[in-house]
Amino acid sequence: MGRLRALTLSQRRVLSGMAFSVVVVTGLLMWSIWSSLQPPPAASPLPTPSAPPATATLIPSTAPTPTATPRPTSPAAFELSRAGIIESEVTNARQVSPRWETPLTFVDRTGMARVLHTHYQENTLLVIRLRPMLTAFRLWFWDSLRVDVVTQSERAASFYSPELRELYLRRDWTGSLEALEIQLAYGYARAVPEHMGSLSALQEGASGNAFITLDHELALQAIAEGDAFVATLLHLGIDPGSPRADQIQAGLAQAICPVWQSDDPLLEDISCIAFELGARFAAALYQHGGTTAMDAAILRPPRSTKHILQPELYLESRATATGPAGDEVRLLDPLQPNLGRGWVLTATDTLGAAMTQILMQEWSNEIIESEAVAGWNGDLLQVWQNEDGEQMVVWQTAWDSLAMAGRFHGQLRDLAAGALVPGLITDRVPPTSVPRGSWWSGPLGTAFLYRYREQIWLIWGADPDIVQIAASEIP
Repeated sequence: MGRLRALTLSQRRVLSGMAFSVVVVTGLLMWSIWSSLQPPPAASPLPTPSAPPATATLIPSTAPTPTATPRPTSPAAFELSRAGIIESEVTNARQVSPRWETPLTFVDRTGMARVLHTHYQENTLLVIRLRPMLTAFRLWFWDSLRVDVVTQSERAASFYSPELRELYLRRDWTGSLEALEIQLAYGYARAVPEHMGSLSALQEGASGNAFITLDHELALQAIAEGDAFVATLLHLGIDPGSPRADQIQAGLAQAICPVWQSDDPLLEDISCIAFELGARFAAALYQHGGTTAMDAAILRPPRSTKHILQPELYLESRATATGPAGDEVRLLDPLQPNLGRGWVLTATDTLGAAMTQILMQEWSNEIIESEAVAGWNGDLLQVWQNEDGEQMVVWQTAWDSLAMAGRFHGQLRDLAAGALVPGLITDRVPPTSVPRGSWWSGPLGTAFLYRYREQIWLIWGADPDIVQIAASEIP
């Protein structure tokens, strides 16, 4: 003690600092040893959330910008571990074993709008794909048509992107927990066809493949979406075809079908047709043969919406090695009229039974049941256009029997003139150079209808001479 007092004030401060440093270093060493002995934290069962695709510049400048909302760490009352459980339950109910894990990415409402916009840019919407056909049938009514991803993003708690094979979940969802879980289950179920067969490859190449018709493309999409819907019902323990199943279907349609800035029933019908057709088809298959029958539709998908509208035809064809004649769609020979200089063939495609049904509904302003087009057995639409923008259209249809062809011919005879020849009709006598059929002509257009046995030709355009040239080529 006396020695310490003999030290100067400066020496005592240095000695005290050295003592404090020894205490701190000893404490840090003990903490490091203790922390290294602790077990590592448990890994999350979910894929690591990642940021949504950087596609903000793709949002149309005319689209309203969603109001910024708080960003909670997870959807209200939804445990994130529940997502992995739902995926497992869906695949178990569907009785499949996924070949890979479906990534789950969390987005807010703005991020969901970007995801939807990117999806619609990479996948040509059916309505846009149909524009040349709808224009030819006088059913294109919109000068400007934009998909409303902002409104759809408000309805969508979850969305599966087939091109990225990724599922997106709204972290700022304020709707019901039940709706979120149903949409999440549908998203996981929508990935199932990607794990099976070549259906996904066919879909990816459909819009750019000249050998896949509009009808075939729609049938493929219906298979994928219908399978996902029934798998969702199985996960929920709901019987397909029950009133509760109808409620689930209506709720999902609000979230997964494109929403348009134009409010029109025709847009809604076309935009959701694949989901509606697929839901009925997959339910019929499940009730017939369970998930085994659903598997067969993915591995050997129908080639036409005719078989989607008539599941019994598809099931009958799969019961034999080669399939009955009812499984084949007749290929029709195109007309090759010499229309003269300036006329160019701008579109050719097969509409299919489902789109024929919608077409007849629009022309008649009545509900047309699927039985009305049950005998459809092929069609071919050809559209020519000249330098002035005038069109001439040939639409051939084939039917399974004389009776079915006669019934459809009668419908066209009642509706075609009013739908295709605007204004006053001044001439109903066909020229001698064309087959004996129905002729309607006036200052604003001309149409010709002819039937031979099971085949029907409907030809129309602004110029009666051009219509006559095409009609005279009918074999």
